[in-house]
Amino acid sequence: MNGKILECGICFESLDSKQIDICTELDCSHLYHDKCLSQWCKTCIKDNNAPNCPLCRKDISKDNLDELGIDFTKKSKSEILANSVRLFQHIMTNNMYLDRPSLVRFIERYPEEMDNIIMMLEGIMLLDLISFTTENLIIP
Repeated sequence: MNGKILECGICFESLDSKQIDICTELDCSHLYHDKCLSQWCKTCIKDNNAPNCPLCRKDISKDNLDELGIDFTKKSKSEILANSVRLFQHIMTNNMYLDRPSLVRFIERYPEEMDNIIMMLEGIMLLDLISFTTENLIIP
């Protein structure tokens, strides 16, 4: 940090020498608070993009991601679908769909699979609705 007054490129708060242990300098030399950069990377991954520098868009190195505790490995569509099915089965087996806040927290941990899981849950709810309405039909 060479005694310069620097600021985080995400939150624009100043970074001083006392904060060096909570900052990450990327290979492109841009500097960020760990917390800010971690959130940025998670957003990139959630949007199915490789984590990159918010200022210059250079991909963030695996070493930097490891330092932040972020696992980014692009999965194939078949891996995502298979994992979605496994997660959906876990949700159904453990009746997690009954507790909406817990369900939302669980699904948010799997951004790549989130849309598939939601579609499967909506499908089950639709099937339940259809079976409920057909059971209650009075046929003359």
